[in-house]
Amino acid sequence: MITSYDTEFTINYGEEYLNNIFVYQDDESGLCENFDDDGFHICTEFSWTTYLNSLEINKSLLLSTSSITSDDAIRSLQELADNNIQIFLLLDDSDANREAIEALSGRCCIRIGVAQQGALIIADHQQEEFKQGVIFSNDIVDNSDFFYHIELEEKQIDDYYRLFCYLFWTKSTSEYLIQGKKQSCSNGDSPVNYIDLPHQHVLSESLFSKLNTAITHQSSVCSNEFLLEQLSQSKTTTNVLMTLGQSSKQPLLNLINATDHIQLFEKKALPQVILSKNEAWLLPTTSDVNSVNWALKLTENQRCSIENYQNELLSTCYWNLNKRVKLKSISSTVLFANQMELEVNYEDEMYISLNNTECKSFDDFENKSAHMIAEELNFTKFNDRNLAKKIHYSITISPPYLASNAKEDPLHQHWLALQQHWNDEVERLERKQFQIEKSKDTVSDNVKRFMSNFLTGQLNKKRTQTRELDKLKTVTLSKLSLQARSKAEKDINELILSLSLSMDKVVEATDIAEQELKWDRENSRLTQILDSSTKNSAQAERELEQFKLKSVDETKENNIELSNNWQHWLVEFCKTDFVNKVAEYPLKRINEFGAENTNNLKAYLHVQFNDMPNEQLIMGWNALIDTYKQNPILEKELPQTADDIRVWLNSHAKSTTKKLKQTIKNLIDADVKNNKQVLTEERKRVEFATVAFKQMFSAYEQKVNGLNREHKSLMNNVEQLNNKKNKDLSDLDKHSTNKIFKTKNKDSVLAKLFGKNVMNTNTSFVLNWPSEELPCVGNLYTCKNNRFLAIRYKADIELARQEAARLHADLVVERSSK
Repeated sequence: MITSYDTEFTINYGEEYLNNIFVYQDDESGLCENFDDDGFHICTEFSWTTYLNSLEINKSLLLSTSSITSDDAIRSLQELADNNIQIFLLLDDSDANREAIEALSGRCCIRIGVAQQGALIIADHQQEEFKQGVIFSNDIVDNSDFFYHIELEEKQIDDYYRLFCYLFWTKSTSEYLIQGKKQSCSNGDSPVNYIDLPHQHVLSESLFSKLNTAITHQSSVCSNEFLLEQLSQSKTTTNVLMTLGQSSKQPLLNLINATDHIQLFEKKALPQVILSKNEAWLLPTTSDVNSVNWALKLTENQRCSIENYQNELLSTCYWNLNKRVKLKSISSTVLFANQMELEVNYEDEMYISLNNTECKSFDDFENKSAHMIAEELNFTKFNDRNLAKKIHYSITISPPYLASNAKEDPLHQHWLALQQHWNDEVERLERKQFQIEKSKDTVSDNVKRFMSNFLTGQLNKKRTQTRELDKLKTVTLSKLSLQARSKAEKDINELILSLSLSMDKVVEATDIAEQELKWDRENSRLTQILDSSTKNSAQAERELEQFKLKSVDETKENNIELSNNWQHWLVEFCKTDFVNKVAEYPLKRINEFGAENTNNLKAYLHVQFNDMPNEQLIMGWNALIDTYKQNPILEKELPQTADDIRVWLNSHAKSTTKKLKQTIKNLIDADVKNNKQVLTEERKRVEFATVAFKQMFSAYEQKVNGLNREHKSLMNNVEQLNNKKNKDLSDLDKHSTNKIFKTKNKDSVLAKLFGKNVMNTNTSFVLNWPSEELPCVGNLYTCKNNRFLAIRYKADIELARQEAARLHADLVVERSSK
């Protein structure tokens, strides 16, 4: 396996240079945060109550500052005012002073409208023995973490008194004479017409030009940001003292370009001081070109106090600027000007483990030293964060590995695609062979009966094709010689043609077998139909012969029945003379009589009239005579017969008495009714005789007609069945002559056996061979348009070099070989 190796080497950096560094000067004997000299005082905690009480004020107090927010100071001022101390306050027009003004207005003379930096206090200025004056670095506030002030000398007190008066009477904008009541003030109300200003440098219009003049000479500057910015503008020999908190990267670099002397102190703040050859200045904590800055040009005594402070300051621990120094000359912690937040410790020796290093090329891995490889990669370049004279390096050198984002070279894909194309075609041919065999199984047994010889011949063909498929499956295209490639293409195309022919033959054999099966089934069907029609025809002829025999007997019986019914009808209904006349009519003459006289029988019927009406009439007549025998009309000769009685009754119906008249009417009505009843009975008898006559002949005719119809039906049936038998025989003869088969349903059979969308094609199979061979060892990759031959084993290196040269690739190692 090709693996990485571990090694060590040492480099001496003692002669290397460091630029713009701050070297730590360690001295624990110096000054603490507080400083207290005769006139100059620095503290981190300050009490205004204590300070104001220490002044021992007798008559007056002048206080000028931008704002008063200290509750202790406000209470102390209230107490002083309550003790009849005259207090003059000069403040800025700021909301921060609202509480102080509320508490002190009406007790103190307050004017506002003057922006200031720092503060001035003068006490008892009119008393030579007791007057006091102090310049403060800050406004009158509580909780300031850094505070300094300096006492004014006698001459300075007078000068700053004049400055206060000038500002109080001429620069203020408003005043408070009554508690809480603000009113405008006129600058013309000054109690003096002219104020001499020997220290007018505290005013914004003159202070900063004087300070710029001071720092142009050899000087020492503490912390003033305005002056530091001015110093950065050009080269200077000024010595600058700053806090670490002021060492912002770009301003500090600008300042380093301007001066060679900078000390940084790990303190909260430093007093704002300028010590030049001819002048010395103390400034408030902050300076503003638009404000009154309570600065002080120092006297010799005051300068001595400041210099004493500065000397003690330089006796403490601080960081000293070194613009250029050799590494071997350093023995302590350093800060770099471009990265001040990071402290770097110096060591004589250092041990560094470098990152696992991957060589750029396989030649570098085999031929270059670890030192050369690391140096080319800038791993051992002098680093100002690793400060040591000697550095011992340990490193792991790895061969060039295949990049994680490398992709297989298209040549691989070309060969893989070619092999896949081959495999897909072989699989397709195997599926086609399977489909051909499966299609035979889908053919019904009835069809197979007509394909037995074909199926037997196909078995040997299948074995040959299977052997060829098995051989093609084992082909690896990338390992074939040029001659073998041509043979492989030839073999697969021959198999394509063979399978296509096999499919065609299966389709054709199935098509013809299905036609044979269809012909055989049709032949059987037509034979069955002919057999059936032959049987039906013979059966019909037998039925006709049987009917003929039966109809003779039935006709004879029907004739006898008609003769008997004729005799009975004559006896029952006809006149005797008519009966005697027709009694011996033959059958034919009887049928003729029936046809001619069906609706004219009354002349031949014997009607038996009923005498019941006459008898009833005579009985009624006799009763009438007995009842009305005294009536004169009945004394005459009276009728004796029924007809005469009817005549008499009709003639006397209206001429008799009323009672007799009603009796006659009743007798007439009863006679009419009786006659109607007899006539009705006779009419019914005629109708009954007529019905019997018609029924007799109708029954006869129905039987005759029924026999005729049945005979005709049987004759027609025999004729039809004979015709059908002849047609069926003709159909069978015609079908027998059509036993010639050839392929005609190839497309539908192909779709049925292999699916609707299957096409039996034998298109030539063509391979697009790559222009290059695959490497004999390793794998070929591409990354960013470059080729790489990746290997794993040392034994492959020499052959891999040759293959990499042939393929124009760089030699690398597979990552899995780490």
